[in-house]
Amino acid sequence: MKLLLIFLVSIAVNFVNPSLCEATKETMNILIDPGHGGTDQGAVRKNYVEAELTLVFAKKLLKKLNQNSIFEAKLTRYDDSYLSLNQREELSQRKGSDLFVSIHANASIDPRARGVEFYFQNPLEGEEISLYLASVEQKNHHILKEGKVKEKPAKSDIQSIIDDLKRQNRIWLSQELSRSLYKTWDVPYSKKRKNAVRQAPFYLVSNVQVPSVLIEIGYISNPNEAKRLHRSGYQNQIVEKIYEGIVKYKEIVDKSANTRLN
Repeated sequence: MKLLLIFLVSIAVNFVNPSLCEATKETMNILIDPGHGGTDQGAVRKNYVEAELTLVFAKKLLKKLNQNSIFEAKLTRYDDSYLSLNQREELSQRKGSDLFVSIHANASIDPRARGVEFYFQNPLEGEEISLYLASVEQKNHHILKEGKVKEKPAKSDIQSIIDDLKRQNRIWLSQELSRSLYKTWDVPYSKKRKNAVRQAPFYLVSNVQVPSVLIEIGYISNPNEAKRLHRSGYQNQIVEKIYEGIVKYKEIVDKSANTRLN
């Protein structure tokens, strides 16, 4: 039995190798998720509403990506409608996405807080701030009556090993995506921290079955940053940088696939 497990695991390792998972298709299907919506407006500061802002950014990113034939992008929501976290997760599976990009706007009790942040799945406990943000998301998940995460049937040892390898692969790819986005981020007035790329157990980035990232585009609780985030020119700059980061990520994955297959 032990030898059988080792054999099957070796097959699984090849099966979930990063170079083989993503880039075997010429077109990358991307699902863009504008955070919040409908009865869940997210962070609100004066006239600044997160749900409205994320939809604006998502639509601009959608248009930008679809201008390039190597991408086929869709949105989880196209208007101010409510979608539960479970529904967003199911949309990712149903639409056959290769990449999941969730867009959010940050808020803090400290009006000086500003800058962009990129989050990807963390299987372990992370920094306190990451866990705090994740707990807020999970809390809203229950308050809004989305229901608890569905219980899954018990898995065999072999299936558990394969699923774990797939998860580790998704984490690796998600980290590469986050780093690619971080490297492109030189938008004027936007603070790029050294610790801008973080891991956190957010529900969506942890449960979608494809590489994913949650982007906090800035703080609407910061008066100056909030104003910039609502200017069309600044929005276009940020969307351009997100687009460049995704292009670089696809280049990394394609190169890895070509190296593996040659």
